[in-house]
This record gives sequence, structure tokens and C-alpha cells, in this order.
Amino acid sequence: MKFKKLLFILGAALTFSLASCGSNATSETSLTTTTTTTQSTEQITQVDYLSFVGQNKIRVDILDNVGANFNYGNAAVVSTNQMDINSNSYLAFSGTITADSVNFIFIVESGNSNNFQSTFSVHGGIDNEYVETFLSRASLKSLFNNAYKVYIAISTGEVKWTKNLNAQLDAKIRTYII
Repeated sequence: MKFKKLLFILGAALTFSLASCGSNATSETSLTTTTTTTQSTEQITQVDYLSFVGQNKIRVDILDNVGANFNYGNAAVVSTNQMDINSNSYLAFSGTITADSVNFIFIVESGNSNNFQSTFSVHGGIDNEYVETFLSRASLKSLFNNAYKVYIAISTGEVKWTKNLNAQLDAKIRTYII
């Protein structure tokens, strides 16, 4: 507020000093523009969409039979069970995917419990012959960098996830699939 008053006073003083210079034979118009910059500090509330996942854990929910077995690192994925996050491990599968297509939802909270970022990634209808390529993409693997909570939902047909784990999560996912 003091800064704005100071700018106003300086602008007014400059205008009066220019006006007091008198008039010449040629008419000149002087425009004085005062620009103020205000800095806004907005507090952003972080939403813990993954409140149902423990710190440094990953949870994979397999909602439909796709014909193959999923693994995270060297460990077999047991649907809805939490596993330790390992920075060198990624989601993969063994066997043959028999479903025509597969859907994936990835929600990753990276950073730490005091300062984190939530990343949502929804992929529907990935043709069964491209699932391996999809899971091995560097951009997908980079989602896990600095992750401390991860939730993955795997389904076929319509994109699905385990609902009612977190109401805010349900609402956020719906914005991606509608």
C-alpha cells in the first residue's frame, strides 16, 4: 500500500513539474504512465489424493483379468496390496495379454509429505500388442522419479479404478475420463 502511494505521489509530482515548464510555440503532449507491479502470494492447498497409500509405497489395483501377470521390479503384483517403492523398479508384465485392450491410471505423488506434487495420467484402450511398449516408455518411467506414493489401476473395457478410496481422487479421475 505504501508503495502505491509513493508511485502516485511521484507520478503527480512529475506531471506538475512538466506542466510548470510553460508552453512553447509548438504544442507537445506529454503522457506519463505509471505502472505498478503487485506481487500476490497465494497459498496453494495440497490435496493428498493418495491418503490410502502409505509413504514410500505403491499400490496396484487389477480390476479385470487381462491374461498376464503384472510385476513391480522382481516382485509379483498382488492386487490392492502395497509394495515398497524402489527407484529402479517399474511396472511390467509376464505372459500374454489376452484382453483386446488395457486401460491404465497412474497417480503419483512426488516430493515428500510436506511438499508434494500430484501427477495424473489416464490411458484408455491401449491395444494388447502395444502394452509392453507403453510400459517401457521413458516418459512413463519418469513419472516415478522422486515418487513417495503411487496408485495404479489396471482395467479393460471402460476405464475403471477402485472407487471410494478417497472422494477427491474419485472426483479428479472423473474429470479425466468424462
